[in-house]
Amino acid sequence: MTPSAGRPLSAGHFRTYRLVVALGLATTGACFSGCSTPPYKFQLPPQGPARQDVLETASDVVRERYPMSTVSMDGGYLLAVTSPQMEGGARTMRRISVLVEQNYTGHFQPLVRVQHDVDVATPTVAEVDATHPLKASPFGKSRWRVMGYLEHEEVALTRAILDKLSAQGM
Repeated sequence: MTPSAGRPLSAGHFRTYRLVVALGLATTGACFSGCSTPPYKFQLPPQGPARQDVLETASDVVRERYPMSTVSMDGGYLLAVTSPQMEGGARTMRRISVLVEQNYTGHFQPLVRVQHDVDVATPTVAEVDATHPLKASPFGKSRWRVMGYLEHEEVALTRAILDKLSAQGM
């Protein structure tokens, strides 16, 4: 298909030669319009927020929603415990945990879990000595048990964290 040294191509050979060259350029992805990158180049998604940024935003959201809570960030996760409250004659509290994991696109996302605990302790009466025969404790020693998980609060916290991240432009 290439021209021989010194012999010109006939009209039929020249058409075949042009067709082969055009097909070869089309299949290799050559671009005649001045494009700098081939069309088959893999595009990475834009970089999202870092793990620490997601944790700090989660900490801010938890402190806004539960102002009387104790928040601890250690080892890539967040743990918050609310102060005990009386609900229906029982002491209850919430434990909020936020774990930040990387999803399949490479972005970090919060995984929120809200645990509802109830205190199942019984009041105690103990004899101390002869001068103070009884020492009573109205609640006894705390014994917290899991009552359930609050999925509606988990969804609300996750949405609030993601909304705050998007508002910050991350």
